[in-house]
Amino acid sequence: MKYILTIILFCSSIFSQINFNIIKIIDLPVSIADNEFQSTNFSVSPTGFYLLDNINRQVAFLSNDDSVIYAGGYGVDNDAFIDPIEIFSYNLRVWVVDRTENKLIEFDH
Repeated sequence: MKYILTIILFCSSIFSQINFNIIKIIDLPVSIADNEFQSTNFSVSPTGFYLLDNINRQVAFLSNDDSVIYAGGYGVDNDAFIDPIEIFSYNLRVWVVDRTENKLIEFDH
């Protein structure tokens, strides 16, 4: 038992240090904070970042040139959400998962 604890302690001391290097920090534009947008999830695309606010039920697109476009809101319309929980993007398509409506909503950007 003593040897097992020694091996565990030795291995944990060797493998516990994983280094991450910060490459870039992106400050969100003031317009997002002024709109009371609270980003809870995000997805990265070649053209920018898609941010999901599941409290205000909105999606914001932050383009590489720092322009911001909003979509969504509370409701049952085609571009609205009841309980958005996740956002995914691929090429110029964006998907939002709405848990309460039990659906996957696709946006074409």
